[in-house]
Amino acid sequence: MTDDEFKSLNVMVVEDETFALKIVSKLLKNIGVTSITTAGNGAEGLAKLAEAEPKINFIICDIEMPEMDGYEFVRKSDTASSPVARMSRLSC
Repeated sequence: MTDDEFKSLNVMVVEDETFALKIVSKLLKNIGVTSITTAGNGAEGLAKLAEAEPKINFIICDIEMPEMDGYEFVRKSDTASSPVARMSRLSC
């Protein structure tokens, strides 16, 4: 991707752990992403996804979260046009 393509992305990060949320957001900023929406769990992510303008282009989502986990978030969200990358500390 070009710098302009990264700048045009609207990325959502759904993560309940503050440290991981900051790391992922910083990495996105380092590659040029300027529009980052964050949510602390799947329920908050669904609400923000529904009202996002411009539309979210890419979602990075934790799997294990309180209230609504990443699996349920993906099932309940309209992510057909927004690719989702799922992450978990369990995969480390």
